[in-house]
Amino acid sequence: MAVRRRFVDTRYGQVHLAEHGSGDPVLLLHQTPRSWDEYRDVLPLLGAHRRAIALDTLGFGDSARPDEPWTVELFAAGVLAAADALGLTGFDLVGHHTGGVIAVEVAAAAPERVGRLVLSATRMSTRELTEWGLLERSGTRYHLGLRRFELGQLVPRQRILRQAALPFMEDLLMATQETVHFAIREGLDVLYIEKIIGHCGLREQSRVAGRLPLHSTATGKVILAYSPAALFDDVVKEGFTALTRHTTMSVALLRKQVDRVRLEGIAVEREEVRLGYLSTAVPVFGSRGMLAGALSITGPTSRLNVDRVAGALRTAAAGISRAVAAMSCEAGSEGCISAQCPLPDCGRH
Repeated sequence: MAVRRRFVDTRYGQVHLAEHGSGDPVLLLHQTPRSWDEYRDVLPLLGAHRRAIALDTLGFGDSARPDEPWTVELFAAGVLAAADALGLTGFDLVGHHTGGVIAVEVAAAAPERVGRLVLSATRMSTRELTEWGLLERSGTRYHLGLRRFELGQLVPRQRILRQAALPFMEDLLMATQETVHFAIREGLDVLYIEKIIGHCGLREQSRVAGRLPLHSTATGKVILAYSPAALFDDVVKEGFTALTRHTTMSVALLRKQVDRVRLEGIAVEREEVRLGYLSTAVPVFGSRGMLAGALSITGPTSRLNVDRVAGALRTAAAGISRAVAAMSCEAGSEGCISAQCPLPDCGRH
């Protein structure tokens, strides 16, 4: 019997899955940013005795990309919605790495439906999960703790980039006293992998592991300027979302902004994300000039002077670029591990 692939409809959009075998169901949840393919070789083995179903997590693989903020709870809800669509009242769960985090949330949200829970490369005990801050105990039940993040926060590449960027971001904060962000691209959004704020900094709108559209943010305009033209086309095809009355909603205007960023090496957005605030951003590169992310400063329009902070911003970005280049496999290190390379498209994976 061959592996069967199909889609099921849920309130979050279509969820893609692959399955093999029949009998008692077991759902397999993959590590992000991978897909069901992680279990390609496992499905026939499990399918010999069980109905093995490998799901693509919402937003990954061929599953739909939800419009709402991506959280562990959302991904778990997607699993339960897919199980409903499949007519499964009960099932066992297998989760690998970040898939294990989702599996724990599924079990916490619907304990009556989950029989056995198998975690791989995930903290195994509830005591450790509680100490880690991922779970909080309420009587005999567990639920996600306050330290929950989007799964992308756990990807090694992002952790390495944060480690490279943080010392320079701290210097930039000291020099400007304004909020500093480091962002990378995730799909058609910017994903903030680090944020540090001063006493009077911006505490709303952005957050670590939070997302905002590429077209409306300074970091996003930088990423568009230094990425292949196909990304711009994809953003246009997706359509623009207005966050404020000043958000760029014209394709021609966005193209003009991106061309200017490419020419001047710096982006500025005024009140496109939040009224009364502006941001300025510059690119961060790795080895061989490959884009690694974007560094930005955000502050009130009444206080932030782009010309005054531009020099410090460029200096910090140059420092991060040197650190990232030294950490990447393109720097000539032996035994390159793709999951730990800080550059997403270094050409060696």
